[in-house]
Amino acid sequence: MINDASRLMDDNTDDIDDNFIDDTPDDDIEIIESEDIDGLNSSDEEAHNDNEEATAVVDESVNSFAGHQKAVLCCDLSSDNAYVVSGGEDDMAFVWRTQDMSVVFDVNGHKDSVVCVEFNANNSLVATADMSGLIQVYDMTGAKLFDFEVDEINWMLWHPMANNILLAGTSAGDAWMWKLVTTSLTFECKTFQSFGKSNVTAKCLPDGKRIVMGYDDGVVRIWDLKNVNVIHAISDLTAHTATITSLDCMPDNILIASASVDSTAKLINSQTGKVVATFQCGADVAPVADAAEDTEELVDSVECVRLNSSLSVLATGTVEGSIDIWDISTQIKRHSCKHSSGVSKLSWDTNSPHILYTAGLDGIINIYDGRSGQLVGNKKGHLDQILDMKISKDSTIAVTASEDNCCKIFSLP
Repeated sequence: MINDASRLMDDNTDDIDDNFIDDTPDDDIEIIESEDIDGLNSSDEEAHNDNEEATAVVDESVNSFAGHQKAVLCCDLSSDNAYVVSGGEDDMAFVWRTQDMSVVFDVNGHKDSVVCVEFNANNSLVATADMSGLIQVYDMTGAKLFDFEVDEINWMLWHPMANNILLAGTSAGDAWMWKLVTTSLTFECKTFQSFGKSNVTAKCLPDGKRIVMGYDDGVVRIWDLKNVNVIHAISDLTAHTATITSLDCMPDNILIASASVDSTAKLINSQTGKVVATFQCGADVAPVADAAEDTEELVDSVECVRLNSSLSVLATGTVEGSIDIWDISTQIKRHSCKHSSGVSKLSWDTNSPHILYTAGLDGIINIYDGRSGQLVGNKKGHLDQILDMKISKDSTIAVTASEDNCCKIFSLP
């Protein structure tokens, strides 16, 4: 649960900045004839070889980074495909080169698992955040410019247009926005009000003027970044009934997709704050009736959503491994795909928008044709579940972070 990169950089950027919204004895010895020995040795060797073949894992990655000592929880790829930043359960983050896996610099000082990492829009800065709430900002020479301490971190992201605007949300329910001045190492800060429920995930709208946040109680709020006030709160009977896990936005700034532990995904009109569609996703199980009540019923939590403006579809992935592709205009399920395990991430190909990449808890990237719902390929290499995946802007490589303590780079498609 723990973000798309930059959009068009237009004249609005100046206004945004100005207004600051901006993973034994001898008698007992039995004599064995030599031929028996040879037979035993041959049998043992064959069994050993068979076992090796059974356990061998095909690695189709082009490169692997093994700098972490524990699970790698998160990763990000610079927009020029030159660098990766990865964060792990070893309380470390590394910035490294995609070409030779060499480390540019280590990010020390974290007090807990590093759960969020991200380059800013022009790759001049990188931010890392640990679970305890420590955020650090570095330039690409490895110089630390800023650090901030807040409550337990759930999410962190850079503004898609303004290179010096950083935002983060916490388990306490509030969110923070910093405007960084790198020349003087100073900053301004604004705080988004807490409503008493964990602020779980967020996504900036493409217009750069608004941000949508999802909360632990199922509420989705759309905020104005300039004035730091709520424009719309989706909390009525049409709202989710459990934790929001993922959010996405259409390039037109109008449609927002939300996913929840309650087995549903929704489409929300950002201008009116109204839910325009609700999709029952994944396995045929009963949804959560009340987020505040414990339930023993199986619920196929929707872990990720991704909108596709070219096909006018919504892709959803669930913890039970269901991948559904929904037609937005008719609100009908076009295709239902099945991953062999839970789905952790989804991403559409930017060059071939009908191609859908899915990261699984089986350690495999599956590739589907979004028009037919057919599996057209996969990428193997990890020994454990993939916890994060980033597809390059030109859709030529994928970077993955895994429970097997490695990051890998795969060529696409």
